Amino acid sequence: DRIESCRPCIQGKMKRKSFPKTSTMPGSSQLEHIHIDLYGPFPMGFLRSKCHFQTFTDDYT
Repeated sequence: DRIESCRPCIQGKMKRKSFPKTSTMPGSSQLEHIHIDLYGPFPMGFLRSKCHFQTFTDDYT
C-alpha cells in the first residue's frame, strides 16, 4: 500500500533557501539596487506606543 502525504506535512518539512551573502548583480549607478530592512516594534514607554527603525542601503555608494 502507498501512504499519501498530506500537504501541511510536506510544507512543514520544506526549507527556505537563504539569501546570498553578496549581491549577484552589483549596482552600476546610484539608486539602482537598494536594500531595505525594518526592525521593530520597540516599546516606547509612553502612551503605549511602538517605534520601528528602517534602514536603506544603496549597493553602489
